[in-house]
Amino acid sequence: MSTTAFERALRGYDGDFQRRLADVLFRALVEASTIETTPGAPPVVCLRTGESIDATVDVLITMMSTVAAYDNPATLRKHCEAFAKKVRREVGRARAEGIADILGGAKAGHA
Repeated sequence: MSTTAFERALRGYDGDFQRRLADVLFRALVEASTIETTPGAPPVVCLRTGESIDATVDVLITMMSTVAAYDNPATLRKHCEAFAKKVRREVGRARAEGIADILGGAKAGHA
């Protein structure tokens, strides 16, 4: 039996929705980062990492501010620490797997 998106939402966390949303967000980032260099030339994607990260964090903060459980400072701190750990782990993994090569990212430098 097939379930609707609404039924999945009522059941709790929906990994399929998370993956679709991540795809939509990344596509929006690429679309916003696509620029023309010269008339007639194909457009290029110029990922502005600082601005993109700041905007993404702003959206994250807005979404997190809708969670009533975060009225409890200990709960908010716990989730922020888990998020920070995930960011460190997954960025390290992605860098090791060559995501910078695939996306044309920097090889060395500073953020």
